[in-house]
Amino acid sequence: MGMPPMTSREPAVVGTAIGSTAYTGMIVDGHHVSWEMAGIAWQARPLPDRIFLVSDAMSTIGGPDHFELYGERIEVRDGALVNAAGSLAGRIST
Repeated sequence: MGMPPMTSREPAVVGTAIGSTAYTGMIVDGHHVSWEMAGIAWQARPLPDRIFLVSDAMSTIGGPDHFELYGERIEVRDGALVNAAGSLAGRIST
């Protein structure tokens, strides 16, 4: 399902975080957050020094192309880890 997107009528989590002075974490890996949106967020924040980077990488590099996590099959697809429904489950490297 994923996070609701920022739109012109609803800021959602992303718009709220961009406009806030609170500390905000981002998984900047090109899958969770695109490089372009990360740049926009960085430039738009009133206090860009309050952004911290988070890793969602799993130690799967060099291993099999699929594994089981909490009873769910996870597979590597285009550098991302996805479940059977195609939802993002992590990243093989960050």
